[in-house]
Amino acid sequence: MVSRFDPDPPRELVVYVPLTTQNRNSLYWVEMPRLGFLHAISGANVQGIASIPAIRLERKLGTLTDATMAVVVLQAFEIKQKVELNSSRARYPR
Repeated sequence: MVSRFDPDPPRELVVYVPLTTQNRNSLYWVEMPRLGFLHAISGANVQGIASIPAIRLERKLGTLTDATMAVVVLQAFEIKQKVELNSSRARYPR
């Protein structure tokens, strides 16, 4: 979950990055360090960033360190830039 605290939100939404054990060797996989609340090596699928109503969250599994969150966020932005660059090259070839 990457949402910030808001005491009076217009909607009760949470932004999340799904974790998965299925590494498809894609640009969108960000390997996670060993996390005590997960049973296997996992990665963040930054292509799957989405939002859900907070009420759908059943329980908290664990917490990522600030350093781990920073890596996920930075890699998500780097991927976004690469995808946009490749997209613009495809639209405007030399």
